[in-house]
Amino acid sequence: MALTTVTLADGTAAVVHTEGRGWSRVGSDAPGVRARLIQDVLHAVDVEGMLLGCDALRQARTAAADVVVEERGGGVPYAQMRVLCTATECRELAEHCENVDEPFIGAAAAREWALAQASDATPEAAR
Repeated sequence: MALTTVTLADGTAAVVHTEGRGWSRVGSDAPGVRARLIQDVLHAVDVEGMLLGCDALRQARTAAADVVVEERGGGVPYAQMRVLCTATECRELAEHCENVDEPFIGAAAAREWALAQASDATPEAAR
């Protein structure tokens, strides 16, 4: 799971948790592939939520409608979920990861997504 720091328009320090799974070209057109990818992403979000003790992830673990499935590179299905979080512990971990790891290739898109989500929600909903 990738963690991306973001500061929302109201100054709230937040994190975007991003989880994604892809399928190989072989069998990508088989029945149930998309549903399986969605379930795999939700399972990973659930596990990460338990490991981190993150309420936002735990709440998102059943939100199949929030998993985006798209085709990438030659029709290969890829499922991705982003979860916006304002927990202090998650923010500290995300800052640490950004300082010691290679930058997440999807960080700019994750920040853009977070800002759009927060502008569509009340301050309570963004937390």
